[in-house]
Amino acid sequence: MNDAPWAVAEEPADRGAHKYWGARIVELMAIFQFVGVGVAAALWWWAMPRGFPLSHPRFTMNVLVPMFFLLLAGAAVIACLCSRPALLRWCQLTLFALILSAGATGAILFPSSMFGIRLLTVAMIPVIVVTTVTALVHRFMLRTPIRPMTLIPAIVLGVFIPWSQAGMAPATIPLGGKQMSATVASPSSDDAADFKLDDRFTIRPFSGVVTASRGKLTLEINPILTFQSTSPDRFWTLFSPERPRRIQLNDFRSWTNGIAADFTSEVRSHLNLGMADETLLIDASAELERPIYSHLNHYTGLLLYGSQSPSIAFSPCPERIKILPSDYPVGRPSRFACLKSDGGFEILEASSGEKGPFQTLAAGGLSRGVPLVITIYEDNRPAFELELRDWSAQASTQLSPAAGWGVPENTIEFNRSESGALTWINITLAGTSVGRGWDSVGHAPGVYQNRISLRVLGE
Repeated sequence: MNDAPWAVAEEPADRGAHKYWGARIVELMAIFQFVGVGVAAALWWWAMPRGFPLSHPRFTMNVLVPMFFLLLAGAAVIACLCSRPALLRWCQLTLFALILSAGATGAILFPSSMFGIRLLTVAMIPVIVVTTVTALVHRFMLRTPIRPMTLIPAIVLGVFIPWSQAGMAPATIPLGGKQMSATVASPSSDDAADFKLDDRFTIRPFSGVVTASRGKLTLEINPILTFQSTSPDRFWTLFSPERPRRIQLNDFRSWTNGIAADFTSEVRSHLNLGMADETLLIDASAELERPIYSHLNHYTGLLLYGSQSPSIAFSPCPERIKILPSDYPVGRPSRFACLKSDGGFEILEASSGEKGPFQTLAAGGLSRGVPLVITIYEDNRPAFELELRDWSAQASTQLSPAAGWGVPENTIEFNRSESGALTWINITLAGTSVGRGWDSVGHAPGVYQNRISLRVLGE
C-alpha cells in the first residue's frame, strides 16, 4: 500500500471510459457543427457586397464578422483534433452566447418581422441543441472550467449583428408643399375612362399611368411614388409581414387639355396633367405621414414598347448608352445611373447581374436641385425627352447597404427584354434593387414633388 502524501488515487475504470467516450462524442459533434459554421461564414463573405469604407457597419458585418466565425470554427476544429477541451468549450459557449444575444436583440429591434426571423431560428435549432449538449457534457462530465468574462465579446457581437441589418435613418429630402385632402370619393368607371389630351398623350385614371405615342413607339410613364416591398421595422423585406396596398383612385376631374386625380396606397398622391405648347406637363406629389422603409419602389417608372434598338442619354453625360438585356441573379450585367454625395453623376455597369464591383461607363456632375434631362433614342434618333425637375433635390445619396462599392441608395436602372420589344426604366429616390439582399432603406415623411416635362421628338 502506498501511503505517501503525494500519492493519487486511481480513477475508477468505468468513469474514465465514460469521460473518454464523452469527449470523443463531443468532439465529433463539434467538428460537424463548426464545419457548418465555417461554411456559412464563407458563403456570407462571398455573397454580401463589399467596397464599404472601414467606418461603415457593413464593412464590419460583411468582412470582419465572417472572418471571426471562420477563426472560431478553425479554433474549434483544432481543439477537437488536438484534444483541447478547454478551448473547445470556450468556442462552444462563445457561439451559444452569440446566438442568444443576437436572437434577443433581433426580437427587440424587429418585432414585426419575428415570424420570418423565427424561420431562421428553426434553422439554427441544430446548432443550439449541439451547443447545449456539448456544454453540459463539458460541465458535468469533463468538468472543464467556465470563465463568463471571456464571453462578453461574443455577446457584444451578437447585439451588433442584427443592429447592422436595420435600415439607416432616411436620407431622402422631401421638398414639401401643399398636403392633400384625406377625403375619399368613388369615381365611376365612366368618369375615369382613358382620357386623351391630344393624339399623342393619354391618361389612365385608375392607375395614374400616362401614355405617349410616337409612330410605333409607346412610352408609359407612372409618376406616382409607389412602394412594392416594404418593412414595418427596417429589417429585410424578405421577412416582412406587410404586403403593398394596391393604388386606389379616389377622385378624378378633367377639363380641356388637363386632368387632376387623387390616389391612396401606402401614401396619398395627387396628379395634375396639362399641355404647354407641344410639351406635356406632369405634376405629381405624394405625402408620407411616417417613414417608409422599402426594398423595391419607384419614384417614376417608364415602359417603352415597340423599340428594337433603344439607347439613353442623361444631361450630365453627353454619351449615349445602349440599353441592353441583363440577367438575374447572375449573368449579363445590368446598367444604371446614380447621383453621388459629392455631386457626381455616374452611369455604371455591374460585374454580373446587378451586382458589383461596378465599371463607370460615363460620368458628369449634377448639383442638388438642378433638373435632370433624360433622352430616349430609337435607332440613333431621339424619340422622347423627359425633364425631371425634382429628382436631384430629393434623392438619397447615402451609401446603399445592398450595392456596396460606393453606390448610393438612389438609382436610375434601364434594361430591356431579350427581344428588345420592351424596355423599362426605373427611377428611385432610395431603394436596394441594385446589389445583394433584401435590405430596406427609408423615405423620410413629408410631401415629395415630381414635376416632369415630356416632349415627343422627331415626329
